[in-house]
Amino acid sequence: MWRGRQKLAVALILALPLGLAKPVGPGEGISLFGAVRHDLSKHYFGYHTAALPSLLGDYQLDLQHTCAAAATRPCSLRQVGALIDSLLQQLGDPHTFYLTAAQLLPLEHAIAGSRRMSFGISTIALPSGLWIAQVQPGGPAAQAGLQRGDLIVELDGEPATQSALTRTRLDGKSALFTVEQLGKTFLRQISPRPSNSNQLPDLAMLGDLAYLQIPSFTSPKTAETVSQLVARAEQNRAKGMIIDLRYNPGGALVQCYTAASSFVPNFNFYEESRHALYRYEVSQGRITVTLVGSGAGRGSGSYQEQPGVAALWNAPVAVLVNRQTASCGEAFALTLQHYHRATVIGEPTDGIANTVTELFSLPGGGGLSVAVARSLFAPKDPYPARVTPNLLVSSPPLELTESGKDPGLAAAISELDQQTQSGPQARP
Repeated sequence: MWRGRQKLAVALILALPLGLAKPVGPGEGISLFGAVRHDLSKHYFGYHTAALPSLLGDYQLDLQHTCAAAATRPCSLRQVGALIDSLLQQLGDPHTFYLTAAQLLPLEHAIAGSRRMSFGISTIALPSGLWIAQVQPGGPAAQAGLQRGDLIVELDGEPATQSALTRTRLDGKSALFTVEQLGKTFLRQISPRPSNSNQLPDLAMLGDLAYLQIPSFTSPKTAETVSQLVARAEQNRAKGMIIDLRYNPGGALVQCYTAASSFVPNFNFYEESRHALYRYEVSQGRITVTLVGSGAGRGSGSYQEQPGVAALWNAPVAVLVNRQTASCGEAFALTLQHYHRATVIGEPTDGIANTVTELFSLPGGGGLSVAVARSLFAPKDPYPARVTPNLLVSSPPLELTESGKDPGLAAAISELDQQTQSGPQARP
C-alpha cells in the first residue's frame, strides 16, 4: 500500500519492454547502485532485514567488477539494473523491486490518473493468448461485445501477446481482434481511444444481490465511488453484496481502507517502520493517523489523512479473491474478514498484504519500490502475508472462456443465498 503521493501498493507485472540501454560511465553506474543501497539501508523494513547488509556488500563488489572495463566497454543502465534486479531477487521481498524508466512510466500514469490510448481491458497472459480479466464499462472493447473471460488469440493475424497489445494501443490505430468466447471464435475491429488510466469500481445487480467489482485502489476516486455504489445498492434494495477483488493489484492505502469503512465503519490498524509506530483510526471514511512510538523515544501527535463520510453497508457480504489479488486488495479483504463482515471465497492471495511500500526516484529515470513498513492489526499482531479464504474455490480462467461458468461467483451467490434466503441469481 502506498501512503501519499509517492507511495505504492501495486503488484506490477513487469512484462514491459526495457528501455534502450543508455551508456553511463563507471561513476554514474556506481551512483545508481549507491542510490539503491542508500534507500534500502535507510528505509527497508520488510521481513528480510537480516539478509540485507551482506547482500549489499556482495553486490557492491559485483558492481565494481561489472563496471571496471567501462573505459572500453561502457557500463550500461541495463547491466547495472540487472545487478539490482538480482540483488532484490536474492532479498526475496516481492514488495521491493527495481523499475527502469520505461517500466516506471505506466505506473506514474496510473497514479496520476493520466489519460492515454486504451482498448478498455486488462489482460492476463496465458500460453493460448491474452485472457481478459477486466473490461471497462463503455470502453472500446465493451462496445465491441468483449466480456470478462474472453480470450484474445490473435491481433491483426499475429499471436496475441502483452507486448503486441501495448504496441497496438500506443500506435492508436484500429486492430483486428480474434476472440474466443463461450467456445466460439469471432473477429472484432477495435480502435483505442483516450481514457483515464484507472478503471473505477462498477456495480451490477444479480437479482436481489449487488455485484461490486473493484479493479484496483489506484484512483483517488476509488473509495468515493465505492461509497456511491453502496448507496445505489441500498436504493436497489439489494439483500447482499458480492465484492469481486480478483485480479485487483492494490493501490493507495487511503483508498482501500476508506472503502473498507463502508463495510466496517470503525476499526484500527498499525504501521511499524524502522523508526516509528503509527496507529490508524478509521471511522466512516475519515482516517486519523497518530504517532504512538518512535525509535528515538515515545512520541505523540496526530493528523487527519482524508476527510469524508462513507455510505454504510449492513447486509451480508461475500468477497472474491484469487492468486492475483495483491497488496491493498489483500488488505481490504483481510479487514472485512478480520472483523467478521464478509465470507472470503476463492484462492489464497498473492502474499504481499503485510507491508507498505514507498517509491524512490533513481538516477537514469527509474524507481525503487521499497517495503518501508509492516502492517499490524495491533502492536505485535502482524497481518498475515496473504488472505486465506473461508471457502476455497478455484476459478480457472479458461473455464469461463469455454463454458461461461465462474465457480467462484457461483459459490458467492450460493453463500449469500443461504444467508439471505433469496432465490437463485443470474450470472453477470
